[in-house]
Amino acid sequence: MIGRLLRLALVLQFVCACRTAAPRPETVPRAAFVPRPAFVPRSGEEIVVCGRRFFVGTRVVLWTEPPGYDASDASGPHGLRYQPGRREKGEAGRVYVEPGSDDLEALRGTVDQFVLHYDAAGTSERCFRVLQDERGLSVHFLLDVDGTIYQTLDLRDQAWHATKANPRSIGVEIANLGAHAAGEGKGIRGVVQGLDLEQPAFTPRQYESLARLAAALCVVFPRIAADAPRDAAGRVRTTVLSEPEFESFHGILGHFHVQANKQDPGPAFDWEAFFASVRGVLAEDAPAP
Repeated sequence: MIGRLLRLALVLQFVCACRTAAPRPETVPRAAFVPRPAFVPRSGEEIVVCGRRFFVGTRVVLWTEPPGYDASDASGPHGLRYQPGRREKGEAGRVYVEPGSDDLEALRGTVDQFVLHYDAAGTSERCFRVLQDERGLSVHFLLDVDGTIYQTLDLRDQAWHATKANPRSIGVEIANLGAHAAGEGKGIRGVVQGLDLEQPAFTPRQYESLARLAAALCVVFPRIAADAPRDAAGRVRTTVLSEPEFESFHGILGHFHVQANKQDPGPAFDWEAFFASVRGVLAEDAPAP
């Protein structure tokens, strides 16, 4: 009997020791498992507007980080190649947004167009060098063949990319060799400004990234409609807009809608598939009924 009692006492001592040596997980403070970061890091999928970040959902490289492209750098042969803030052309032109402003509502009241270009350079790196160093121009976004978006300026600033559209627009240069007179090539053929042209296709990654960028811009800037100028039959126009048409249009348009001497984004650009993707992205982010 005594032996049994001793054995029972030893077992109870062992069990009690095990219980006290291993505290339950819930008794350990949560912070010991999941430390809270001191700041929220950038996701790499945001654009910058008036110093604020807005999520896009695809890779974006800013002008402030490598290997980005900084259009505000005035050290090149042409000096300043953009207009800080938003204003009409000329020193006495009306100022819409002051340089360095964080007034998002003033910018929203000004920007109502998103202009699409092809860069005729084939890569974003080459496009930036041509714009900055050879032509003394700028654009807000570069879209490379792999779908990477490069933002070169805060959108409060006015890039020099589409003449009369500059004060009210945002511009993107899509990496593509561009359109030329139709011949024996294997490019996509179509008519722009009454010219029979052909052009290499844009990549699926470019369409995907562009749709996400366009959808984000339509949300940030509610005056940008997710549509392009259309003819009486409902097809996207392939010719330049008249002055009254241009003044009244609020949405997404090609450079050829702004200027009669331009063909970009060219006959290879699939407008309807693009807008279907934009609407799909907007539907993803719409609040549930």
